[in-house]
Amino acid sequence: MEGIKTVVDPRVELLSIIQLFSDYGKKHRPLTEFNSSYVQRIKDYFSPFQEHKAISIYSQLISTGFNFSHPMDFILDVEFDLESNSLSLIKSVGESTVKSAGGLHQLELLTHFLTDFANQTIFSHFFITNESFYKAIVEEVKEDLLGMNITKAFEEYYGVQYQRFYLVLNPLCDPGGYGIWKQCINGKLAAYSITGPVREEDGLLYFVNEPEGLCIFNWHEFGHSMVNPLTTRYLQEINVFEKLFAPSEKQMKSQAYGSWEICLNEHIVRAVVIRLITRELGEKRAQELLEYEKSIGFYLLEPLIEWLKTYEKNRSIYMNFAEYYPSILSLLVKL
Repeated sequence: MEGIKTVVDPRVELLSIIQLFSDYGKKHRPLTEFNSSYVQRIKDYFSPFQEHKAISIYSQLISTGFNFSHPMDFILDVEFDLESNSLSLIKSVGESTVKSAGGLHQLELLTHFLTDFANQTIFSHFFITNESFYKAIVEEVKEDLLGMNITKAFEEYYGVQYQRFYLVLNPLCDPGGYGIWKQCINGKLAAYSITGPVREEDGLLYFVNEPEGLCIFNWHEFGHSMVNPLTTRYLQEINVFEKLFAPSEKQMKSQAYGSWEICLNEHIVRAVVIRLITRELGEKRAQELLEYEKSIGFYLLEPLIEWLKTYEKNRSIYMNFAEYYPSILSLLVKL
């Protein structure tokens, strides 16, 4: 699995522990369904602090819209010094994440109380004590994905070169996961695919059912780092076709895709994944996924796949996906 750094990130673990003791899992997005020995260790260690201000502040923020990918986007803009149990907001947080929290001052306040929570609980002690567990799940994933052509296929298809790809294993997360991206100092992107366990056996957590499945998951989550910013760039023109949201609006909203912009992003990312599967894993697997995606409301996939085939045939004209993206307007006008 060349090109991907597989980690358990202490920032993500700290945030997930706060989520566990807040209203997040009940009201917004489920956390892991597995009551593993690791989850039990978290409950035993942190339960005495479940009335901490960090948890109540977080619960307040999620009621204003600070949910789904926004908390993960925020925490990856935080620097965490484990030795001192201190956190600092060191980067420019994305505009939509700031807005979802009600302003930058709210995120600064949350960072302050996360530091206090980490200090009072001596979070570093818990994290270091569980390092053997983290190492085991990381090694399992590395071994299962050995030889999988994930990042090379991704970069070649989109015509990009990223600074780094991260696969973040989060034992408290549901397997649906998150796709987050950050711009590095040199202008290149770092893409994060955050996922939870897919099964539990004898109290142990596993993140892979089949290597191909996790490969596909990574293509999907990394894909948002390419597709979402392009849709935002052309959003005014794309919103002209908002009527295309109506046929699948109910199904999309049931999956937390509540707007035409989000719906289109999900369609494009899925269409690219299906083309990558065709090229790397075979037509049969691609067709199976296509039929499944159509069954859950992604009714624009077939014309988008044909649109992508044109891109593939004309790479001498379109050096990368960003150059080709504006032609989607010519497709949407026909649908």
